[in-house]
Amino acid sequence: MVVFTAPDHTAEDAIRAGIAMRSRHPLGRRVVPLSVLDGVDITTPNELEVETWHAAANRFSRVGLELSEWIVASDEVFRSLAITVETEHEWRSG
Repeated sequence: MVVFTAPDHTAEDAIRAGIAMRSRHPLGRRVVPLSVLDGVDITTPNELEVETWHAAANRFSRVGLELSEWIVASDEVFRSLAITVETEHEWRSG
C-alpha cells in the first residue's frame, strides 16, 4: 500500500511510486494506492477517475502488478475507485 498525503502529490506520483515498488519488492503482485486530499468533494464520481484508473491499471499490468484498489479520502469521506469503476454504468452521464 502506498499513501500520499502532501498537497503537491498527484495521481502520477502514486502510479510512479507503485511501479517503483516492483523493483524493491519483486514478490509483490498487487498495488493499493491511498490518496488523501484536503477539502475536496469526493462524494460524486467523475469520468476522469475512471480514465485514471484504467490508465494506471494498464501501466501496472505492464510491470506485472495488479491495481487491486485505489482509495481516495477527503475530510471524513473515503471512496473506493475499484467500486466506482465497477459501477460506472450506474452513475456515468450519457
